[in-house]
Amino acid sequence: MRSMRIREENMTKFSRLTSLATVALGALLYPLSLAAYQDAPMLQGKGLPLVAERLPDQPEVIKPLQEVGSYGGTMRRFLSGSNDHNSILRFGGRQGLTRWKADFSQVIPNVAESWELNDDSSEFTFHLRKGMKWSDGHPFTADDIVFFVDDLLHNKDFYPNPPARYVIAGETMTAEKIDDDGV
Repeated sequence: MRSMRIREENMTKFSRLTSLATVALGALLYPLSLAAYQDAPMLQGKGLPLVAERLPDQPEVIKPLQEVGSYGGTMRRFLSGSNDHNSILRFGGRQGLTRWKADFSQVIPNVAESWELNDDSSEFTFHLRKGMKWSDGHPFTADDIVFFVDDLLHNKDFYPNPPARYVIAGETMTAEKIDDDGV
């Protein structure tokens, strides 16, 4: 019995040491992973801030379907005309608060890091990814969503008939800021 207890204590000590070593190794290697990143060749000499300064606090890392591609080349895409709204947006347009998983099996976070619904599913609370920025470097906050809803979506000159995805039971959605990252 005593030998089993000693063996268990040794295993516990070993597990703790292994865990500690793993954390320490990760902490040592993290800065190297940032240093290994190289900007796209066309961005060299453009005066951009460091990559770490351009990323949100918790960037979404998307695993490629097959492999990471290379810079350059030509993208050939068929559009059926100027009304091919979905194809145009898919390749150069907006990013939603959520998005579909690649196999369309579930909705997953995108610009919003998480969300909750109230009991009757009539209200959503979205928590934005902290540190998100516009292409010009300005922070993306709940104010931007409220601006879109109040100043564009409810503006009859801009949207005489709001898109159906923003209308439920004949009522156009509303938005309320909770804090900089919550709407």
